[in-house]
Amino acid sequence: MTTDTGDRMKVVVYYAIWATLCAGAAGVMMSLIHTWFFSFAPSRTAFMETLELALELRRCGYGSGGERLGFDLYPYTEDQVGAVKRSLLQWQFIDGVAAKLDDAALREAQQAKDAVRA
Repeated sequence: MTTDTGDRMKVVVYYAIWATLCAGAAGVMMSLIHTWFFSFAPSRTAFMETLELALELRRCGYGSGGERLGFDLYPYTEDQVGAVKRSLLQWQFIDGVAAKLDDAALREAQQAKDAVRA
């Protein structure tokens, strides 16, 4: 009778250890996912959307009145100064591409809903 109770206790203890290890692994995975997805730099993802944002900011004259553009950076796993420098360089590149676009032709294609020309 005591071996049956002892065996049950071992199962409970092993299950508790297993559950603790699984919870720890899940916590590590969540922190890695959070770090990967929320350390955002311009053009890391959604290049076309970022380019469209740069174009719209140019169209409305943003910055001509002294407005500033901010970056929401949380570089957990990399050099913080390097991440800011890289983000600024990427934004300058994207803004430069937006400056070279033929705005009148693009607007005409957008109004005609011509995705190929736009």
